[in-house]
Amino acid sequence: MDAPAKAGDIIDGRYRLERVVGSGGMAVVVAAIDIERSERVALKFLFKKAARHKEILQRFEREKSVIGRLEGEHVARMLGAGIVKNTPYMVMEYLQGRDLADLLRVQQTLPVEQAVEYILQACEAVAEAHGLDIVHRDLKPGNLFLTHRPDGTPCIKVLDFGIAKILGGGDQEEKSLTRTEVVMGSPNYMSPEQMISAKDATPATDIWALGVILHELVAGTLPFAERSTERLCARVLQGEPTPLRKDCPSCPEQLENVVLRCLQRMPQDRFGDIAEFAKALAPLAPESAQALVPRIEKRLRQPRVSLTEEQLSSLVPARNPEEASEAPTVYLPKPAQLPWKFIVFVGFGLLMAGLGFAGGLVFQRPVQPAAPDSIAATTASSHSVPASSSAPLTVVEGAEHDDHELVQPIEIDLDDMVKKESDTVRRKSAASASSSPRSSPTSSSVPRSTPSASSPETVPTRDAAPAPTVSTAPASSASVAPPNVSTKPSSTAPPAPSPPKTESDSPY
Repeated sequence: MDAPAKAGDIIDGRYRLERVVGSGGMAVVVAAIDIERSERVALKFLFKKAARHKEILQRFEREKSVIGRLEGEHVARMLGAGIVKNTPYMVMEYLQGRDLADLLRVQQTLPVEQAVEYILQACEAVAEAHGLDIVHRDLKPGNLFLTHRPDGTPCIKVLDFGIAKILGGGDQEEKSLTRTEVVMGSPNYMSPEQMISAKDATPATDIWALGVILHELVAGTLPFAERSTERLCARVLQGEPTPLRKDCPSCPEQLENVVLRCLQRMPQDRFGDIAEFAKALAPLAPESAQALVPRIEKRLRQPRVSLTEEQLSSLVPARNPEEASEAPTVYLPKPAQLPWKFIVFVGFGLLMAGLGFAGGLVFQRPVQPAAPDSIAATTASSHSVPASSSAPLTVVEGAEHDDHELVQPIEIDLDDMVKKESDTVRRKSAASASSSPRSSPTSSSVPRSTPSASSPETVPTRDAAPAPTVSTAPASSASVAPPNVSTKPSSTAPPAPSPPKTESDSPY
């Protein structure tokens, strides 16, 4: 079971649990033995999930305070209360029997006198509650428990004051427990005003529910029998109930009139109070039950007490000092929290911004610095690059050019260039000497010049083609040096016929 204890456990050193005897939507009832008194009792625990909700805990405390004030025979007595494992519980008298809902499933209908007697016994408990300005708001066959006295006579016990309303006090707490949009009660037994708003319930609301129960006990059907809750509410608010004698022709007409008056749409058109309703039923009850009417009037006329919020809070049983450490945190109000949709939206925005920033860092192209021992030279052509160029064709990054202009960066090693130029001069000098008659290659005295890297000499090529001027601008420069023609003759050798073209003649 979804309870803080199991069969065989001992609660507070006093109550030994035996078995589950019933459960509902929020609580479970367990039979137990009171070790001190050697008697059987019933412990009502909230489910673990229900104990985490502040509003359910408040209703449970409300039920304890209400039952603690009721002393009549027809109300299940509360014997104690406590908290175990952060879950509250209450100790009730142990009842043997069945509720009227189970009885109807077996017998279908009840004799008129028996049904009227059961309703009058329930009226005594309701009259005691109304005398204390308490409205039950959830009367139905399932909350009327049939047990028997030691002499064997039947006795009805009214159960479940969990959604009871206390009139004349605790307005703030009542508003928090009965919001307008919350439907509280069982729809088949709810009055029109309760369907509209649970906080508008009055003693006339309980009179309506008792009229519906009486109709069902005698006829075996509901006065507003509909298949869906929507149609049920529409009929209760705008339609008329089915007359009792239509469902049960053998019923007395007087009983039908009593039921129809209970089911009047306007609260002021019903019986003025529960005592007036009991007087109308008395002629239809057995003689032993007619003595209940004076007791009902006495319960109803008892001095009423209007409770303030401070008095309502004092009705909750105080905890022992050793139990203070086990007080559930759910009793404290929860701090305000941001809507989860807003948090998800902001988190998603921050995630996307972080991904964008990281992507920019990863895919950004770093600028490669130029090598210290090389110089990037660029040549440009208005439409194309000569086919003899062996360097790969690329576009200089960052350079401004037309859609038709292609720029080719070329890296030239000056030392290699000077060496090749010196070799070219030696070969040309050797060729010039060999053209003289009977000249030996070893006797040629061609002066050799030693060019420097800072001032290289230019020599004419075999076809006197214009040589490009080397630009010492960095590779990243956006400007392109136009080709210049150098016609300066060599100062160390006279012009000579060009030797046969070889691949090593061109320094490029």
